[in-house]
Amino acid sequence: MERVPAGHSEQVHEKDHGGHVSNATVPMDTMDAEADIPFQASEDEPSSVPYVDASSHSLQLLNHAARMIADVDEDEVAAQNGGRGPRASRLAPLRDISADIRRDSTPLPNTAFSTELGTRNALDEKMPDLWPWLHTAEIDEEKDDWVDRTDPLLARKLPSSPRLRRLLTGEGLARMFKDARQSPRQRWRLIFIGLCLLTMFALVVDAVLVTFVGHAGPQSSSGLPPTMNLSTRVANQGEQVTIHLRDFGPFASIVLSHDIQEPLTMLNEKGIVHVDAKGSKDVVMVIDSSWQGGSHTIAAEDMATRYTASAMLMIGNDPSRPAHLQLGTTKVDFGTSFEGANSLKTITLNNNGGGIISWAASSSDSWLMVTPDHGMFSDHQVIQIAVDRNKLKPGDYNGKVTFSSNVSAPQDVAVHMKVEPLPPDAGAVLNVSPALLSFTAIDGMADPAAQSLTITNPGKKVLNWTIKSQLALEEANTNRLYNLVGMNPQWLKPDVTSGQVVPGETASVKINVHSFNLLPGTYNQVLTFTAGNGALNSPQNVGISLTVQPRCSLALNTGSLAFTAVAGQSSASSQALNLLGNTSCNSGASWQATSSVHWLTLAPASGQLQDAATGSTTATVSAVGLQPGTYSGTITITLGQSTQTVAVQLTVQAPPPPSAPILGASPLSLNFSMTKGKPNPPAQSITVANTGKSPLTWRVLSRPLASWLNVTQGQSTLNAGDTNSVLVNVDASGLTPGSYTSQITLNGIDNSGNLAGGSPQTVGVTFTVSAPCTLALPSATSLAFNTTQGAPDPVAQQFTFSASGNCNWPLSVKLDHNASASWMKYTGSDKTNNTFTLATSGQSATIMVGPSNAGLAAGDFRDSITISATDSSAQSVPGSPQSLDIDMVVLKPCTLQANSAGLNFSAPQGGQSTASQSIPLSLSGSCVLPVGWTVSADSIWIQPKSSSGIDNGQGSSLDVSINTSGLGVGTYNGIITITPTGNNGASVDGKPQIPVTLTITGATVNVTINSCPTSDCALPAPLPGAQVALYDGSGNQISSKTADSSGVAVFNNIPIGTYRVTANGTDIGQVNYTGDSSVSVTGTIVTLNMNVFPPATPTPDPTP
Repeated sequence: MERVPAGHSEQVHEKDHGGHVSNATVPMDTMDAEADIPFQASEDEPSSVPYVDASSHSLQLLNHAARMIADVDEDEVAAQNGGRGPRASRLAPLRDISADIRRDSTPLPNTAFSTELGTRNALDEKMPDLWPWLHTAEIDEEKDDWVDRTDPLLARKLPSSPRLRRLLTGEGLARMFKDARQSPRQRWRLIFIGLCLLTMFALVVDAVLVTFVGHAGPQSSSGLPPTMNLSTRVANQGEQVTIHLRDFGPFASIVLSHDIQEPLTMLNEKGIVHVDAKGSKDVVMVIDSSWQGGSHTIAAEDMATRYTASAMLMIGNDPSRPAHLQLGTTKVDFGTSFEGANSLKTITLNNNGGGIISWAASSSDSWLMVTPDHGMFSDHQVIQIAVDRNKLKPGDYNGKVTFSSNVSAPQDVAVHMKVEPLPPDAGAVLNVSPALLSFTAIDGMADPAAQSLTITNPGKKVLNWTIKSQLALEEANTNRLYNLVGMNPQWLKPDVTSGQVVPGETASVKINVHSFNLLPGTYNQVLTFTAGNGALNSPQNVGISLTVQPRCSLALNTGSLAFTAVAGQSSASSQALNLLGNTSCNSGASWQATSSVHWLTLAPASGQLQDAATGSTTATVSAVGLQPGTYSGTITITLGQSTQTVAVQLTVQAPPPPSAPILGASPLSLNFSMTKGKPNPPAQSITVANTGKSPLTWRVLSRPLASWLNVTQGQSTLNAGDTNSVLVNVDASGLTPGSYTSQITLNGIDNSGNLAGGSPQTVGVTFTVSAPCTLALPSATSLAFNTTQGAPDPVAQQFTFSASGNCNWPLSVKLDHNASASWMKYTGSDKTNNTFTLATSGQSATIMVGPSNAGLAAGDFRDSITISATDSSAQSVPGSPQSLDIDMVVLKPCTLQANSAGLNFSAPQGGQSTASQSIPLSLSGSCVLPVGWTVSADSIWIQPKSSSGIDNGQGSSLDVSINTSGLGVGTYNGIITITPTGNNGASVDGKPQIPVTLTITGATVNVTINSCPTSDCALPAPLPGAQVALYDGSGNQISSKTADSSGVAVFNNIPIGTYRVTANGTDIGQVNYTGDSSVSVTGTIVTLNMNVFPPATPTPDPTP
């Protein structure tokens, strides 16, 4: 292999973590160092290889074998091969490839063939014929088995489909195994084929396993966790710092940032950094003017494995300014819009100091929303604020959003908006609710649960809607994250992007977010809904935020430790490292600490995070056995998928003269903590010692100390073996909650003014100012739901709550509500006692509230959720309890009602239709006007005046008459059905049915019975008590009556027709009268005067 000059590149084929070969151009300097060592032959190894002897021996063996084959008995050959030798025509021709071999680049030292260019013609000379029998073998065509047959080697082709089916069926397989049993050669062939198939199957399975395992991301070739180190741990603006990345996966893609996803300015790198095959890379970053003074955390995250390595960098010697939250605005006016319209705006939260701000937002009204509603940032963060006018009455509305943080008192943003009523003739109306959605996920973990948007059409025409666009907010940090992951912002996936909603109805759109491939940070998008045909409130915007929180990782109180020791002394020096987990950590998370050098030890070297996700370890150095000089080491602390490195420097001074003083100090680290608003913590002391043999003069160096740090120095001269102290005080006045670090440097000199041994001694001071323990306001103080009786449950809404500050962690938070409000439902809680645990400051919990309207009557239902928190000592947390009002309005469904119990008609038989009657109609519930209706009747004698009508919300009526034509006397019953039709398909309940009764009455027949003593009836007289009977034309008695005192018998409800009337009775003289008559009944009243006579007296026969 030719040696490539230094600085040049060479194409190297390497396998990536998925097993694929990639062509990567790598500098020769990055390859194995052994490649630069020239090859030298061993003294015991000969300088040449005896290729001549080996080649000659091989040729002799081949020639001998060939002649043995030629000596085989011809009869045996004839019996087995049909009397012919190997068939030359069936052997593939040989091709001379000598011209294709580059002899100049493939040297063969001392071979039997010359490699000089001039010797190539020797190959063209006639070679000795070592196998003459191939040309002289006689071919007896009569004994040739292949005569008139097809040579299988010349006629090979894929089997046809029918033959393939036969081969793969039971018949073909059975024949194959039968041949294998009869012939050992077939048996071995079958075994060979089976092994080949098994090998191919194993290779396929192996490839699949490699593919799936590859998803776990590239692993370090060294087996060590990824780490980051810095060329210096202290820098100033304008300087450059080299970041050393080590032990990442081969060729991994790394994203670098500082603090809370703030970008780095790097030389010759843009966005993503790609490490080499060993997982290493050195990157130079520039400390520009955007860096504030103080401590910063640099982080490197592997995009495949999500492993994070970090280190701390101090900018300048002065401590950072206290963090300060400043709102971009304190007033927001959303203007005027129609009912149901959403309005969105953005607010920027700024940090006008250093450090990190943890914040939470709470809205005063259910129509006022914020997303995200909590978070952390170091420089600034853009949030969305929106108003949702859905289901609001016309009028002016005022509310506020309260921002709480760990660095300042709560601040308010005043919000105003106005709602106008929908026009009475509004066609399609686009309402999308809620106006904002918030999602939270953990880096590299499962996607958060889907949430839903509700599309409502309160208009009078069909609504055809579509999602027109998904736009990311123009926010620099968010766009940087999009660019880094190499994607357009399509982490947001609605399950449908278009649809149709009839008036008065709703549709649901499920919103899914895919966070797995996103880096930690906050992502904001706006979904734009549009509707055609001039729909009102189109377009509508919905703001959606996704907060990807980092995995559990540690923050340290310092990124570097410095020790000074004197050679030959056995005393050890120690400093403490404080560990603090982020908001994704819980108590019990395990950590490990390792040292890169033998003179540096850690105790404990492992542990678990305690309450508030804190821990500590002590770093101890020993100069025993070390020569004077400066030594560097690294502490690596591993927690889960993250590592944090601490640079350790030990300066070992040469032993001073035996009579010289030696400066010592203990402890070398001080930690102060307090809660804002409470008295400053008590002073701590540093013991200063003279471990030498002569007097020592010491002092605190005059370099400026932090404004919050005060040092009181004791006696400045120490005799040999004496000790003194430095009193250290801290003052939190003017500081906001946060972590502050500084250093105290002690210097000592001898009597001659020379620097004393062990000098200087540096003491690190950490001052943690915590916010008071507080249960923050929930993200919303009220939630409103609107639903219709009998409809599906309303879409769930969410709220979050959190606690922060110096609490006795962990906190136990309990949610409670009125037990009688069985309709109240919320999830995300413990199903038994509705309790949550907050392990550390800034942690939050999300609750989904989804009330149920099942079985509820129409009305307004109100309840509240109480949030109570207690600390680990069972004491109530300040700010507890908090409450959240829940209001659910259950509307009646739009219903058409008939305000009539029924209609009753009466008419004489044969008479004309009577006057009509009216059925009042009305609407109740939430209706899309106008509502139409149609009429049907089950009897033809029912005569509605109209077959349809319209109700505009003011009520309507239906007039009904009857037609008695052809109806006989009697009572008739029928039903009128009124069927509503919603506006453009809107749903309307109610299908009133009104009963109708018709009574057809017959005529009244008044029959007066007169008794006539004589046939001429000269003196008729009423015959009271006479029995009067009425018969129809068939002789059937219809009715019978007894005449009254006036001799009158009244027959009622007699149908039209001809009847026969009979009567009989006796007068006061006991004379019996009888008679009959016919009567024709028409009209309503018929009068009949009927004379009855006594029986005729028989005439006596004449006497003979």
